[in-house]
Amino acid sequence: MIYWLLFFEFSKISLVCVGGGYASMPLIQAAVVDTYHWLSLSEFIDIFTISQMTPGPIGINAATFAGMKIAGLGGAISATMGFVTPSIFLCIALAKIIFKYGDLGAIRGILNGLRPAVMALIAAACVSFVLLAVWNAEKMPKNFLATFDIVGAIILIGALIAVRKKIGVIKVLLASGVAGLIFGLIGRRDNFNDDSLHDNLRFRRRHLYRLKKALPKSEVLFLSRKKLQSQSLNVDKL
Repeated sequence: MIYWLLFFEFSKISLVCVGGGYASMPLIQAAVVDTYHWLSLSEFIDIFTISQMTPGPIGINAATFAGMKIAGLGGAISATMGFVTPSIFLCIALAKIIFKYGDLGAIRGILNGLRPAVMALIAAACVSFVLLAVWNAEKMPKNFLATFDIVGAIILIGALIAVRKKIGVIKVLLASGVAGLIFGLIGRRDNFNDDSLHDNLRFRRRHLYRLKKALPKSEVLFLSRKKLQSQSLNVDKL
């Protein structure tokens, strides 16, 4: 059953998720995108973005949104409970051990060994996110210059600069969304103008064809290009 499977998968993620909410992102991606193909990478990045903007820990938010996308309300509850339950028991057990025996070197050594691996997972996920944001692809395309999204690159660089300057995450996301909306509207207007130009050319071609059909052949043969241009008919486009 999908609910038990969601609970089980997010429980596994919670058990090995060391290093904060961001460390859970590549693990969730590996489960819902790579293994079970419940979500596409684009859908997962949308969930990651929304999880950043909503209150609460990003890992729990991502589990809730992913479960909701996969199996509705029941999926959201199952994924969230699966993500939270192991952490509750682990935190209680570790708290009792630490309070009773003090700061154990073995536990600290395990955590120190896990951090580099967690950072490698986060870096791998970041590479996938950059490829999708700038090239709209999960892998580097062969003709990467042809598919390069200059708008995505501008927003990406601007967001990185803003984060480095300690600007709030919510402000950066909102500004990026507004910038994407503005660029999208500009692009849509340009496409509309191109479509209008093509429609005008098609209309003029049809008008010239009907004119030729209506005129006698002798007049068509001796109709000068200058006269056609004076009638606003673009003969060169035929």
